[in-house]
Amino acid sequence: MLNTRWKLTYVGNFPLLASSYSYDFDSYIEFRANNLVNGLATYTAFNGKFAYKPATQQLSLEPLTLATPTCNSPTVAARYLAALPTIVRYEVADGSLRLYDAQNAKPQLVFEAE
Repeated sequence: MLNTRWKLTYVGNFPLLASSYSYDFDSYIEFRANNLVNGLATYTAFNGKFAYKPATQQLSLEPLTLATPTCNSPTVAARYLAALPTIVRYEVADGSLRLYDAQNAKPQLVFEAE
């Protein structure tokens, strides 16, 4: 999970391939070994801190700092940024990262390694 750039591919059940807004495809997240996280939600850059427990796959993100966006995709960026604070668990398998909240059995965010 760490030190990999993860490209966003799904927000909930919405595949980014269905987006008509080309900058949605630039969305990503990176978790660093120093417990810093950064990423991009369409045009909105974000960064902050996270905590994780690999043995139990628990993950939590502290409140993120968001750069002022020049524009946003409401379908992807808003839902992506809203989902991040709800994440409690992760899975890494077959080149993908799946992030889960406490309410749903399906991942809320899915990424592929770049």
